[in-house]
Amino acid sequence: MTRLSIVTITFHDVEGLKSTRDSLPDTGFEWIVVDGSRDPAVQAKNRDLLNGRNVTLIQEPDNGIYDAMNKGLGLVTGEIICFLNSGDRFASFEIPALVLGTYQVLRWRWAVGKTIVVEPNRSLPLPVPNHNSLTLRLCIRTYCHQATFVETAMLRSIGGFSEDSLSSDWLASLQLSRIAKPYYFDFLTTLYLAGGLSAQQSLDFWYRESKRLRQAHGLAIGGFAWTDTAVQWFAWRVRLLKIVLHQAQVLRAKSS
Repeated sequence: MTRLSIVTITFHDVEGLKSTRDSLPDTGFEWIVVDGSRDPAVQAKNRDLLNGRNVTLIQEPDNGIYDAMNKGLGLVTGEIICFLNSGDRFASFEIPALVLGTYQVLRWRWAVGKTIVVEPNRSLPLPVPNHNSLTLRLCIRTYCHQATFVETAMLRSIGGFSEDSLSSDWLASLQLSRIAKPYYFDFLTTLYLAGGLSAQQSLDFWYRESKRLRQAHGLAIGGFAWTDTAVQWFAWRVRLLKIVLHQAQVLRAKSS
């Protein structure tokens, strides 16, 4: 029988881990928690929090988010894997069963669900980019990895996540796209907690980093570094112009 493995990474975030725990059913999946917390008191709280749950808990220092995620990838035994990090939640207890049900019928290689981004004062739907679209390849829009479900063997076949970049989940989606087109669920799977480390980076960071990763991994747009650079230069300036125009529109609305 097909099995879903959920990997949760956490770092000094007891309340976030509790929120994730409370969104999961008691059974129907394999759960692995990779705790990189260095404070013994936090580690003890996390152990107490998970007491009574069927969970594999790894508590040791790591070298960052994607090192921790790769540790989880190395431990899972399920055919399907999802990374639901500390503070992120499934939309309902039925999500694991719904995901496995569609896989058993359709045998997709990987799939992406609908996502709500939860911010301090509001919640917004996260647009899902089209497969192999320019906005996806340019990292203007990305798949939410907390709403992405992948055949474990497929993710392992690309080497898991690169550990030298905060854009590694986006890079993995491009690498997976070269193997198969994702299946899109028509239901909400994930409530993604905004404000993580990647959200704190500037647009300039994403501009430079996405170009570096594409060209370093043979994913350059047009097949050449110069075409990739030219397309990104134009597309990102269009994006910045749209941002400026939107901000001007907001200011006009406030002043009227």
